[in-house]
Amino acid sequence: MNSSFDVQVLLDNPALLAAIAGVAILTYILKGFALWRAGRNNHGGWFVALLILNTLGVLEVIYLLTAGRKRS
Repeated sequence: MNSSFDVQVLLDNPALLAAIAGVAILTYILKGFALWRAGRNNHGGWFVALLILNTLGVLEVIYLLTAGRKRS
């Protein structure tokens, strides 16, 4: 039984490749914006967590919707 991923599957399916690329681009945009906001708001713990953990944008969205609000 071969459990390794076959790269040919990606090359044969451009829709799958585009979806993976889109998710990666969206994740990096969210991560950059969340890191920028955490740095501006002096949220050191959030900054480190956002920098180290890769959650496909979930943690970034949680931060931006809750703790990442602008200071008044």
